[in-house]
Amino acid sequence: MLVVYIIISLLGFYIFVSLFDFCMIILRWPSGTFSPRMAVGKKTWPRYRDEVMAGQNWLLAQNRERVEIKAHDGIKLVGEYLPACHSERTPICHSERSEESFAESKITVLLMHGYRASATFMFGVAARLYHEMGLNILLVHERAHGLSGGYRVTFGVKERLDCRRWAEYLAGRLGEDSEIILSGGSMGAATVLMASGLDLPKQVRGVIADSGFTTPREIFTAVLSKRRNLFARAYVSALWPMARFLGGFDMDAASTLDAMRAGKLPVLLIHGDADRMVPCEMSRQNYEAGISVGRGGSNAPRLLIVPGAGHCMSCLLDRERCQQEIVRFIQEYTSILPQNI
Repeated sequence: MLVVYIIISLLGFYIFVSLFDFCMIILRWPSGTFSPRMAVGKKTWPRYRDEVMAGQNWLLAQNRERVEIKAHDGIKLVGEYLPACHSERTPICHSERSEESFAESKITVLLMHGYRASATFMFGVAARLYHEMGLNILLVHERAHGLSGGYRVTFGVKERLDCRRWAEYLAGRLGEDSEIILSGGSMGAATVLMASGLDLPKQVRGVIADSGFTTPREIFTAVLSKRRNLFARAYVSALWPMARFLGGFDMDAASTLDAMRAGKLPVLLIHGDADRMVPCEMSRQNYEAGISVGRGGSNAPRLLIVPGAGHCMSCLLDRERCQQEIVRFIQEYTSILPQNI
């Protein structure tokens, strides 16, 4: 009987810990818990604080239009739209460039942020680059984050469908001749990669993914292995039914590898080889999945590895190289004019 009691106690403790982890990982956090220092890293944050905060402050100073749509499951999704110029429907943008230098843009970058992050914090620096290129910007509040509804984060499984809805919104708003680039960081990178395997509006031209993972199961395993070591994979398997029945999603329902093998869109992958959150190997796997189906020439996926860069830090550590690759990618797959670059 003693052995039985010990087994029951261990099982009960295991279930308790699993439920605690589930709540911490999947469920929405109360507003105001986002920490830039936590998102960038305690050691890295002081080095990039001024640059990141300057980018966020610039973005917050712009006249952004709040837009709302409904997700496929009825959840309210909120985004912030910053046009490249003024029009009858949108306010005049703040910019150091003269008003005459703008023309109504048909090219938009749709930005999906990462896990427990915010769009304005994560994309302040990048958004300014896109804005100065003369592109529209749509900053998405992911489900269970920011101003959007929902209480459960699904690590790209449902977010990829939200991304498609946003692409459909932009295509409808800007017309048949509009062009859309999907871009994301961390979980947002995995989201846009997963979305690239769906049937998207024809206006979507390509995907830029920074520090993306492959599947929810694999990123759970990679992160929890630092805490559970050899038991990580078995532990994640135990979390599967909780994600399925309490979280409302299947950890195996979406994969960036499958999307890359589908080869529907050009993809630029960016990753730092010192990433301790999402292994750099995952972007290499995405790249190999893309070239494994014989995608070649201009449609071949591109992989940029930045030595020494941590999680989503590549564009800060080696800004010139990353910006060159991003600009080249957008220039190749959209009709942007050279003088705008």
